[in-house]
Amino acid sequence: MGMQGRGLFNVAASRDGELYVAAADVTAMLRKLALEWVAEAQAHGFAWEDDDGRRDLDVATVRALAARVTAQADDMDLQLILMSENIRPPQSE
Repeated sequence: MGMQGRGLFNVAASRDGELYVAAADVTAMLRKLALEWVAEAQAHGFAWEDDDGRRDLDVATVRALAARVTAQADDMDLQLILMSENIRPPQSE
């Protein structure tokens, strides 16, 4: 697999064209995103635009969303830790 690291992640490409990103990079990105949401909401407010116009979110709602994203990252880390314990080769004594 070839590795490239030009953007947010180091990306590995397999011979068949599949792309792979380290799970630790994904969970770090989720946590950073959550922190940025809260910081933006506290500093400037937080909103998005849809077909019906601007939708503002209060800081408490943004914190709740950020907490959920962080919890997803935590769950992913836990699942991957448990998986890695099952696939590690046995250590010689």
